[in-house]
Amino acid sequence: METPQQRQIRVNLEHKLVKDLNTMRDSLTHLSLVLHDLQFEVEVSQCPAIPQQVSDCIARSQARQH
Repeated sequence: METPQQRQIRVNLEHKLVKDLNTMRDSLTHLSLVLHDLQFEVEVSQCPAIPQQVSDCIARSQARQH
């Protein structure tokens, strides 16, 4: 049987584990976004037509808003 002190220790460890898992999830999400940004930068640098396509897309979008 679990003593009140053991239960409190277990509960504290559970809370710490949940907090650590949330921190890891947030860090992995950030790293994933950075990786996608870097991948986009590499793709753009390998295809000179992409900047013009992006500019054209932005221009069309702005023209529709007016």
